[in-house]
Amino acid sequence: IMQITTQLSKDFIDEEPGWTENYLRKLAGAMLKAAQADRLMAFEAGVVTSEFVANNIKYGGVASVLAVAHTPASESPEMIEIVAVNPARGETTTPGTAHRGGLASEEENDTSEHGRGLMMTDAYTSGNWGQQNAVSPDGRHEIITYAVLSSPRMSNDAPLSSYSDVA
Repeated sequence: IMQITTQLSKDFIDEEPGWTENYLRKLAGAMLKAAQADRLMAFEAGVVTSEFVANNIKYGGVASVLAVAHTPASESPEMIEIVAVNPARGETTTPGTAHRGGLASEEENDTSEHGRGLMMTDAYTSGNWGQQNAVSPDGRHEIITYAVLSSPRMSNDAPLSSYSDVA
């Protein structure tokens, strides 16, 4: 399991747009490579990681926590779990789940410059991702976004792990 907790200032994040997402995606990729994760699953997990961190920064101002866990194929069907946490900025909704499986943009699919990340997340996880609101031990409202990628060798009868939306 890799867990990163950040306290990056908005000024730092704004100084180098995209740096944090790129760095954390590469760090997760290096961890998954060291864990000998399936290459395709590791690539897909990198995309999901980058999407989650980008959304955390866009909607919460910072990526507070990122956790990536890998279960090797030798223990059960291979699985990668990703959890990202960001401040909720006082919102009580989980915006991503309102667009589950679709383009998270008001624009047309062929002209939109954004909104495809959660659609890719939905495809890579076979819909096994979600968001929920939480209150941290110190009373801050947070949005937790999580995803489970599993080996294609896994039976489609029942997922090993799944999400539960809580609004």
